[in-house]
Amino acid sequence: MGVRSWTVTYHRSELINLLAMVPLD
Repeated sequence: MGVRSWTVTYHRSELINLLAMVPLD
């Protein structure tokens, strides 16, 4: 219980990290 929400949060942070790496010019 709560594993799915943790996974969603984890993937969301991963996407944020990837977006942070990409130069937003």
